[in-house]
Amino acid sequence: MHVRGNYLAVHGDVLIVGVPTFDGMSGRADFHQRDPLTGAWKRASTLIASDGSAGDQFGYGVCVLGGRALLGAHRADGQGTDSGTVYEFDLSGCVCPADFDGSGFVDLEDFVAFVLRFEAGC
Repeated sequence: MHVRGNYLAVHGDVLIVGVPTFDGMSGRADFHQRDPLTGAWKRASTLIASDGSAGDQFGYGVCVLGGRALLGAHRADGQGTDSGTVYEFDLSGCVCPADFDGSGFVDLEDFVAFVLRFEAGC
């Protein structure tokens, strides 16, 4: 797997790659999941700060543990110029079975469905 980014966090089969230099330094974070059969990592989703702007550097710091992800934007202007912001994501907050697509396996397609539900607010 080829990954381009500056900051990595891994927990179990979830990998987050922070890319703070993306799109005029506004930044992004790429979520990858390991395929349980092949062990290969595949990108499942990309996060971009909803209130982000050029120079924020979202994805400057990343952490994932116990169903939660923290992503930093160290130059965001939330509390003043370049004061920084931390975004928290609850990755386990969706109350639904893990086999989202009913295939009988928990696989990459289920993770993608989970991310889509998460982004929609479950």
